[in-house]
Amino acid sequence: MSTADPKQRAAVLAPLLEQRGPDGPYYAYAAIDYLAELGEAGETVLRGFIAEDAKRSIDPEIMGRAKLGVRKIELTRQVASVGPADVVQALSTAARTPTRRQMDREFAKWVVGELAKRRPEAESGLRLMIDDSRVTEDVQVAARLALTGSADNIRWRW
Repeated sequence: MSTADPKQRAAVLAPLLEQRGPDGPYYAYAAIDYLAELGEAGETVLRGFIAEDAKRSIDPEIMGRAKLGVRKIELTRQVASVGPADVVQALSTAARTPTRRQMDREFAKWVVGELAKRRPEAESGLRLMIDDSRVTEDVQVAARLALTGSADNIRWRW
């Protein structure tokens, strides 16, 4: 499947969006994560899935994850459209979540992982994040690990 066209891959993943295994929505989460990595093709599927929620009730956990998948795609698109000097600023801003919901914190940790890939340019942003009261403790820990070079030891969700 890795060599397939992104639209074909998205079509294969779409039916998995509501799959729940015995341990919960792992299959749906994995499908959403892969769709988010596909970019535009995945966004089309995710937005269609989100629109379905208006017609019928979809598991709120899965729906929240799907919305964050779209958010990730939008941020990735934004980062790709700005100059190198603005990338770190855009990512640092995105890591400061407006709420302390679990999904927002997972997104913020993914953003910290994106910042970790951009060291040393991102070091000042990561340092500021550690002391920022708008950043949750788990995200601050992720930022500390990113600064120490231990970021590879964290399983960055997304």
